[in-house]
Amino acid sequence: MAVYRTELDQGWDGYQTLLKNIEALKAQVSGETEQDQELSQKIRELEAQAQETKQTLDAKEQDYQTKKSELDTAKQQLTNGKAELDQAKAQLDASEIKLSSAAASIESGQKQLDAGKAELEAQEQTLKNGEVEIAENEAKLADARKEYEEGKKTSEAEIAKGEKKLADAGKQISQIKNPKWYLYDRSTLTEYDGFGENADRMRAIGKVFPVMFFLVAALISLTGMTRMVEEQRIEIGTMKALGYGNFSIASKYLGYAFLATAGGSVLGVLVGEKILPYIIIYAYEIMYPHIPKIYVPYHMSYAVMASAASIACTMGATLASCYKELAAEPAVLMRPPAPKKRAESFPGKNRIHLETDEFHLEIHDQESDAL
Repeated sequence: MAVYRTELDQGWDGYQTLLKNIEALKAQVSGETEQDQELSQKIRELEAQAQETKQTLDAKEQDYQTKKSELDTAKQQLTNGKAELDQAKAQLDASEIKLSSAAASIESGQKQLDAGKAELEAQEQTLKNGEVEIAENEAKLADARKEYEEGKKTSEAEIAKGEKKLADAGKQISQIKNPKWYLYDRSTLTEYDGFGENADRMRAIGKVFPVMFFLVAALISLTGMTRMVEEQRIEIGTMKALGYGNFSIASKYLGYAFLATAGGSVLGVLVGEKILPYIIIYAYEIMYPHIPKIYVPYHMSYAVMASAASIACTMGATLASCYKELAAEPAVLMRPPAPKKRAESFPGKNRIHLETDEFHLEIHDQESDAL
């Protein structure tokens, strides 16, 4: 359509050019000459051609306007059709959405219908089971009523017997004399009395055992220090020969005994006053689980007395063992000790057997030699 419009505009431009040429030719005509007549003839031909061109252009312009109107109408119809098509498409899409929603609703309704149907079937089965259970319970109820009636008779008879027994018991209770009440204190309880007796036993043992321990300690100290002094008698003799006094020599052994006894006493006080009571109390807690917690503090008076007694025992034993050796002369102390006698008896013989490190002597009975 644009090309047609362009061609039409070009035709109108040609028509205007033709008119201008005609006007120019008319201006050139000035008289009645032969040339002017030819020019006038040409002008008339050009005017006729211009008239035909104008008619043709008018026809084409009218045809253009008609076609343009038809085209505009067609465009409007196309636009309207497109709008209608879009509206129809929108309606179609809405219809599809409604159709999908309706299909989903139908499917959901079908599921609900199936679920309702299944629930209905389950309810029907439950109803059937309930009817069966009701029938069974009615049968049980009938049996229970029958048992109740039978049990009622038996129970009434037993109740009558029980009431009779209660009446007899009431008579017996009314004949019972008033009781005597005896009040006991905790000293009559076996556990309390046994705990006190055990405590008394432990107190008695606590008074006897220390004396035994002190005697054993004194005996062990006497034996140990005597052996130590006897083994070092040559050193003691040498020290006496060099001019050392008895107190200086004995102070070595007394100091050893004092340090050992003092260290043992401190260790015994720190450990013995806690561990031994704890063991004894723990053993008693097994027998008497309800006794309160017992705390055993340190008793310094007992510790001092026990330590003093221990030191006195060991120091006395040390002095006793040193006295015998220190009383001898240095020459005697520097020699080995005299051998101890050992008598051996044999059948038919009397023999005295003496042995020392230097010599071996046997004295036989003369009667035995004669034999």
